[in-house]
Amino acid sequence: MSERDAGICPLCEQRGEIGAACGHNAICQKRELHFIPLEYFDRLRDTKPNDRPAYIGETIDDYLLVGLLGEGGFGQVYRALQLPLLMPAAMKLL
Repeated sequence: MSERDAGICPLCEQRGEIGAACGHNAICQKRELHFIPLEYFDRLRDTKPNDRPAYIGETIDDYLLVGLLGEGGFGQVYRALQLPLLMPAAMKLL
């Protein structure tokens, strides 16, 4: 695995390939978490795993949610990466 492909699970903080499912513990498996790029995890590093935004590390269709951009009265807007190209996008969840 190259440095470009290196990812980290936002819950258990194990390493793996970006976008691959994390299977290191039962909670990661149940929540269907995936490895996110290290650069996005660095923004979460100061928060405890249980205090991180709810959907970080989950996938919706071919989008991997990697960060929270904002939230308001009708939902949250997440920073997402379209897999497998890792093209940046935004996704609003109501």
